Amino acid sequence: MTLLFEGKRAHDGDDHTVLGRPDRRRNLTLALYVMSLVPAILLQDVGSILAVTGSLSGSSVAYFLPGILHLAVYGEDFCSKIDSAIGNNNRTEGGPKPLWYYLFGFPLWCRIAATGAANVASYRRKNATAAKTPAATPLINNSRLLSPKERLVIQKAARLHHLRDE
Repeated sequence: MTLLFEGKRAHDGDDHTVLGRPDRRRNLTLALYVMSLVPAILLQDVGSILAVTGSLSGSSVAYFLPGILHLAVYGEDFCSKIDSAIGNNNRTEGGPKPLWYYLFGFPLWCRIAATGAANVASYRRKNATAAKTPAATPLINNSRLLSPKERLVIQKAARLHHLRDE
């Protein structure tokens, strides 16, 4: 909400200093109220608008989300290809970039790719230290599960023990 208001960013994330002022809170409340009231008064049936909105947002999510997820997972490759296309590693050094870089939205795509690459690296680091025991012998309550072979040996020993007791 603080992005709606211009001014010094002296609050350092403390939204109350920006939104706590009565005039801003009143203006924001009034604007939100009017933005919801006007369509309610003017439109008889909101169903068609909701249908169009839902179809557009659903199709855009279905179209863009897989690409964005792929970009986030393989972001390091994307960033290296962009760096080689720009030349001299200008993307990270902040040098001049060609016009196509901005026209096709590459600052946004590179930001998504860099964030995804950092998250994938963090996930790999976290899970590399967590996998101390092999998958064949998982631990449950600090007790090792038996393999099928070990289970058969114990069952045979239990049968033999049961037969000896009789």
